[in-house]
Amino acid sequence: MQFARLTPFSFFFIGPRKLKRREKSSTDFQAGDIAVLHLDDRTAVRFCVLQIWGDRGGSYADICLLRVDHGQPRKIRALSLSDTLGPHYTMVDHEPADTVTLLCRGVRLPARTGETFTAWHAISIRGHACFWREFPEALRTVLPKLGWS
Repeated sequence: MQFARLTPFSFFFIGPRKLKRREKSSTDFQAGDIAVLHLDDRTAVRFCVLQIWGDRGGSYADICLLRVDHGQPRKIRALSLSDTLGPHYTMVDHEPADTVTLLCRGVRLPARTGETFTAWHAISIRGHACFWREFPEALRTVLPKLGWS
């Protein structure tokens, strides 16, 4: 079987390809939300939503890991700068309802000042942009580095 060789002019003969339309990213989170991601029956990680931002691709939640959740519910009114020095992640799709539980809303976050950004950029163990479906594996990699197992 012999295949035709593609040249720079093949586009005119084959025609343009349709690209699959991507779903826009969305989130139900708001800045100041505290939530828990349940990795499995034994492990859950508490995080806060630092910021919601968007572009033409949708809206995204910037989150910060707070600690491993031990199930002690407590009313959190405010977070200090030192509370937000865990790894930061940008979540690029909608949070899954079956593994994420919202604990509280409207928590006061540290002011976004030069000192805050300097502290956040000095974090030794950093997060990254991540899909929720890939996030559990990323957490399983980073938790031992943080000593939070």
